[in-house]
Amino acid sequence: MLLSGAMICLFSLTSHELTASTIPLSYAVTYIAAHYLSTDGYDAGGGRTNNAWFLWLVLHLMTTVIAYILDGMFHVKHKEEANE
Repeated sequence: MLLSGAMICLFSLTSHELTASTIPLSYAVTYIAAHYLSTDGYDAGGGRTNNAWFLWLVLHLMTTVIAYILDGMFHVKHKEEANE
């Protein structure tokens, strides 16, 4: 949650509003997706393991990067239209 909060602050301060507004939705959706896609296992000592945390982190960062790229593409178009 702290990672997402820091990313929201960072993208809000750098005027990437689309990216900042998609992070909370991405947090929830990727959390649910990671829960359903995760697998349980056992380590060498017999303890239970689960890869949900890793799946969530990768999915959340991927959706944030995609939103950032789309936000950048939108801003480039918008700036070109304003200059004409």
